[in-house]
Amino acid sequence: MRAPGRLAELREFIEAGEEARMLPELPCKLAVVDDRWAMLPVSNGAELRAALFVRPSSLLDALTAMFEVYWHRALRIPDTDDPRRAAADHQRELLTLLSAGLTDDSIARHLGVSPRTVQRWVHEVMDVLGARTRFQAGIQAARAGLL
Repeated sequence: MRAPGRLAELREFIEAGEEARMLPELPCKLAVVDDRWAMLPVSNGAELRAALFVRPSSLLDALTAMFEVYWHRALRIPDTDDPRRAAADHQRELLTLLSAGLTDDSIARHLGVSPRTVQRWVHEVMDVLGARTRFQAGIQAARAGLL
């Protein structure tokens, strides 16, 4: 999720009833529809120039299995209206982006702040959670139901 504003866009879909997850990297772009067909871009990049349309076959089975593996490994993006979420909005967003594996620089670009601000927020979250390391903060945030 390298595009600024993408998390806010995903939250709109979540509010409409969709489920969204995120990972820092994926092997390819892929669309799978009801285990009936898939679309796999032929080239890399943001612009879709050509795609492979896959109908029921062993290739579709393999692509569907790959999608499922990555889906289950991905972090669910929490609903901002969930009353169990005790952190402030920027802390919740920060935890979501950190747990997805984004760097401080990537988070800063995404949130429109400086990397130093991200580092300050990380330290604030660590203090609130009583954590000495980022790893420990992730564990504490998960235990507290913040992720």
